[in-house]
Amino acid sequence: GCVCVQEWPDWADGEVPPEYYRAALTPADQAGLEEVVRRLDGTKDAVRAGKLWVAARPPYAWAAALWLRAYVAEVAAEAPGTANRAGVADGFTKLLHLVYLLNDVFFSAASGEGPPAFARLCLRHLLPPLARAAHALAPEQDQKDRVGKVLALWGDKGVYTPGQVEELKAGLEEAEAPPAPEDWPLGPPPPGPELQPVLLPSQQMEQQQQQHQQMMMMGMVPQQPMMMSTQQQQIMSRPQHAGSRWGTGMMSQPAPTPEAATTAFPVGGLSAVSPQVNASTGVVGGTLDAATVPVGVLVSLVKVALKAGHREYRPLNLKALPPAAPPHIEPGRLEVIVEQYYRKLEGDVQKELDR
Repeated sequence: GCVCVQEWPDWADGEVPPEYYRAALTPADQAGLEEVVRRLDGTKDAVRAGKLWVAARPPYAWAAALWLRAYVAEVAAEAPGTANRAGVADGFTKLLHLVYLLNDVFFSAASGEGPPAFARLCLRHLLPPLARAAHALAPEQDQKDRVGKVLALWGDKGVYTPGQVEELKAGLEEAEAPPAPEDWPLGPPPPGPELQPVLLPSQQMEQQQQQHQQMMMMGMVPQQPMMMSTQQQQIMSRPQHAGSRWGTGMMSQPAPTPEAATTAFPVGGLSAVSPQVNASTGVVGGTLDAATVPVGVLVSLVKVALKAGHREYRPLNLKALPPAAPPHIEPGRLEVIVEQYYRKLEGDVQKELDR
């Protein structure tokens, strides 16, 4: 199942149940995370966009931390092998921008825009290898000092304890590889099965809609809406609609698209439209069966036939229309004509009274 973002508890360190480390990144979210990292350029807008992306996906925090850790290792491995100094500087810049993103994630918790404690806990596991890799790739001493200042800031703001900050600073100068996850200051990740995909509510709805459209294209389900509103259900439950092929059919048909409307009603008129099959009501547009027409509709048809006689429908002939509209009467002349009409009417009334 999925834990909705609105229902995500704000756990403290060490209180996170192990099952919440099992949400794997979906392909779409992994692509989104790659785009967030690619757009990091050190600006406030890019950092804030990345922070909001992380805050909106707390179930993926552990998987995102693992992906970012692999990204840090990849950048750290590629940069020293470059042939020029610019390549090393570029690797340092990438990691420094990622440091800025995590720094904003941790310090935005008070503003309400940051992720919950679980996400911050997962991302803190990323900080030791990230800080060490950024420090190792810094081409100048002042840039190495910037990494140390960030670590000191994390200690001042409570991201790490003072003792953990001192351990991190000491690890920056060590030659051996970064510590393994089980040796990180925050402790090892909880044991359990491999990560399993977990979809957010909006992603579940989108997936259901895509599956429904695929089934419609394959002809496995009728082309009608997936569900009806409460008002539609009340209308369909009325007695006069029960068993009526016309009542249910009109309610279940989706609104035509503009593209479909141009093909459904050609210029030649409705007579040129071939009968179409309706999955819920049968054939529409063919010959009506009097036995299945509702009584009220049938009575109205009989009244029209008896009063004016039945006349065969003929489509509008565009060629028979007048080439131009009738001449427009100016407002001034119209007022004169109206006055003349009422004067004549008054004269006729007066003549009747004189008789």
